[in-house]
Amino acid sequence: MSAVKAVQYLLRQSVDLSALVGGRIHSGWIPQDETMPAVLIEEVDAVPEAYISAFDQPREWSTRVQITAIAGTYARVKIVLRTIESVLAYASGVFDGVEVRHMFPALVGPDQYDSTTGLHEQPIDFIVTHYR
Repeated sequence: MSAVKAVQYLLRQSVDLSALVGGRIHSGWIPQDETMPAVLIEEVDAVPEAYISAFDQPREWSTRVQITAIAGTYARVKIVLRTIESVLAYASGVFDGVEVRHMFPALVGPDQYDSTTGLHEQPIDFIVTHYR
């Protein structure tokens, strides 16, 4: 959860992303009645980095965080994704109390379209190396 917390903090601080989606940046789920465009942040998996002693607790973790842009047009999804990438790529520091060594883009997922809602979406994954 701490990686998601850091990602959400950075995205909420971005003036450029706020201009595109307002405050509609959610972790875990998006409210059913939410207007679009919006951003969804989810933790996919987390792996502790190697540590010396079996008795030590791992302090550094690599967490894959998926950020999904959802919008009414394909073009808007692409703009939101580029903005997310510009905010997060290679960020390091302390964000909302979470010490992050670095964030880097891992992959961009498939374009998707839901004909029942008329919404386009596409995820981008980041690896966040952080300390717990």
